[in-house]
Amino acid sequence: MKASIIASTVALFSGALAAPLAGPAVPATLFTFSLANDISGANAATSVTINAGPVTLGAIFPWASNLRKDGKLIATSAQNINPAVQNVFCIFKNPVNGAVIKINDKITFADLDGNAGRAVETDVTNFTIECQQ
Repeated sequence: MKASIIASTVALFSGALAAPLAGPAVPATLFTFSLANDISGANAATSVTINAGPVTLGAIFPWASNLRKDGKLIATSAQNINPAVQNVFCIFKNPVNGAVIKINDKITFADLDGNAGRAVETDVTNFTIECQQ
């Protein structure tokens, strides 16, 4: 009887170990977007870590010389370039006027210059982006 109990136990555990582990989907860890200067045509892309708190655009685009003018990061808009990452809510904050601009998988374009009628080159060096899931 002991042999059959041991065999049953071994079979039970080996079957459990062979079965794939099912669980919740792994949350996305990065949100990828591009900044654009719609006047010059320059753009650059990067990713920010989701749930990591706000970060300035100047800090995450130090290498984007095509978007630099007189040492400032100049852009007019931003675009989500990986809208497959869902259930992530990101906001850009303008520290000068406190404007909050949303971007996510449904709102994939962000007008950073605050002028819906035309593109205006804007210093976005100190704008922040923060993404939460």
